[in-house]
Amino acid sequence: NAVFNERFKITSKEEYSSDVQQGYIISQSLRAGQLVDKGTEIVLTVSKGTEQIVLPNVVGRDYEQAEEQLTSLGFKVERQDTDEGYYTSGTVIEMSLTENEEYDIGTSVTLKVYVASTTDP
Repeated sequence: NAVFNERFKITSKEEYSSDVQQGYIISQSLRAGQLVDKGTEIVLTVSKGTEQIVLPNVVGRDYEQAEEQLTSLGFKVERQDTDEGYYTSGTVIEMSLTENEEYDIGTSVTLKVYVASTTDP
């Protein structure tokens, strides 16, 4: 509204939010109902939506290194052990999500990890 824009200086900034849909206001710099002088700057924080991160390929890497890399990027990592196949114990042999795709920060990815069988044939 033109009158509102004449009385206040409205600016905006954007930030990621997993709670507020993209394009909606997350917060404002003043409390609702606060009395201010004409010309006061009001900063609106607008949601950019949930931050997206690219899932790197960690197949063939040691589980501990893969987990550290993925959690530092913002993924939640789950582990599923298997003794099927012939790999170095502790090696990631499969991922539950597609590599090089974008996912919401906080997305869970399951890593299938080869663990040598301890039973005798």
